[in-house]
Amino acid sequence: IELLREFLLNPGHKLEKIQRLNLFFNLTVLYFQKGEYGKAIRTLNEIQHSDTWYIKNMGMYDALKKQVIECITHFENTDYDFVSARIRSIEKMYKPLLDNPVYQREKKFFEILRSASKNPDVFEQADFKKQVMNLTQRRRLNHEDLQTIAFASWLISKTQKKNYYETLIKMIGVE
Repeated sequence: IELLREFLLNPGHKLEKIQRLNLFFNLTVLYFQKGEYGKAIRTLNEIQHSDTWYIKNMGMYDALKKQVIECITHFENTDYDFVSARIRSIEKMYKPLLDNPVYQREKKFFEILRSASKNPDVFEQADFKKQVMNLTQRRRLNHEDLQTIAFASWLISKTQKKNYYETLIKMIGVE
């Protein structure tokens, strides 16, 4: 983490905007995995651009994944009002993507996160746990990218009251 942080802060390193942005996202995720949510949020704040800029430069789906990272980090930092407001914005900005049947899992993820931001104790309810388990079934995740598996692991860790990173390691099969 420290090497990556030092690298990003060194103005002598010439990187393309997207390369630099991806390194900041990686640093954010590393802080998140360590449970250092304040540092993760500060790192995200260092790279703020408009949603339109992210979509134009990263593509709509990758920009949406950035939004997921931001929402779950703020959720863990108990910034529930921020999460609720952000989800409303996401649902408007990414409506064409989220209305596509291919992205129903992402749409459902935000519905679950919206419910949890209104009532964080909802993760303990049996019906809610069932929704999460239906969304995150292992057979559905077999061909997904690591970020999608990471987001599913986060939901599972919340319903099982287990450590996120340990859940992630278990989900990807590295023990």
